[in-house]
Amino acid sequence: MKLENLKPSSRIWIYQADRFLTEEEVQQVETAGNIFLDNWTAHGSALEAGIEVKHGCFILLAVDEQVANATGCSIDKSVHFITDLGSKLKVDFFNRMNLVVEVKGQYEILALKELEEKVNSGVVKAETTTFNNTITELASINSAWKIALSETWAARHLVFT
Repeated sequence: MKLENLKPSSRIWIYQADRFLTEEEVQQVETAGNIFLDNWTAHGSALEAGIEVKHGCFILLAVDEQVANATGCSIDKSVHFITDLGSKLKVDFFNRMNLVVEVKGQYEILALKELEEKVNSGVVKAETTTFNNTITELASINSAWKIALSETWAARHLVFT
């Protein structure tokens, strides 16, 4: 199911890849994701959920908890699914030290050291767009997912000029 078919109040998890996925890999993720969702349950109740790949590096997984709550066991199953997917694709979806930033109209995945170098050279600035992958509500995708770099955890490690 597409995320747009879920209620805006749906709970969301965002997993960021450590590299951009190929078009073929995006298709693999979405196909495997839909199979996973068809069987995803919480205490025997089917979860109304959706999955999408955005910008070639983010997996967005959401569940409408007004239909059925995601429980500890069901969340563990989703993490296991993402972990397995990462192993198959040789992608790390759990490295929180990378940021995706928009540089000259294109997204780049940067480790903190690379980000620091781009800030020091003036290529990346405090207002450069990045992503807040800690949002928990689907509605926030449109209002709070894209943020300025100065609003992130990484900003305390950077010196903007």
